Amino acid sequence: MNTMHIIDNWLPDDTIKQFYDISQAAEYTVFNGGTDLLYNIDYYQSETISSYFSSDEFITFASNLTGVEVNELHEAFISRMQGNYLVDWHNDKTSAGEKLTFLLFMNPDWDLKDGGELEMATGEIILPKFNRLVMFSCRACDHIEHRVKTVSTDKIRYGITGWLK
Repeated sequence: MNTMHIIDNWLPDDTIKQFYDISQAAEYTVFNGGTDLLYNIDYYQSETISSYFSSDEFITFASNLTGVEVNELHEAFISRMQGNYLVDWHNDKTSAGEKLTFLLFMNPDWDLKDGGELEMATGEIILPKFNRLVMFSCRACDHIEHRVKTVSTDKIRYGITGWLK
């Protein structure tokens, strides 16, 4: 089974624009993971985003795409990462029975020089391009260690992160 999937231009234009507009207007909470996990990220939980990713349509899509049976959304939030923000190497924890991690990037005109790439322990580096969906297993048998490299630009890196179980 392929445990990672990348789909470019995933959402219809009106939906990705709606999500991007929400990300621009959100009032973010700043989170710093402290010494255990070098983790700087601002986040915002949106009912619109949660409703979309908890829909039967998305749950069925995720199950069919990955071959992993999922039944519900555990959590989803919008993240905002600014200059010098990063997330260090980690495995997504599965304490609540999460099976899949998904990321939807919302970064118009993002270049490799801007940093903020998703780097997998397998060596794959994924640019956070606008309307790119990345989905991978976070089950104990498939744990994929990953990180977000340092954002090295004045641009802001936006994305939606979530887990399905």
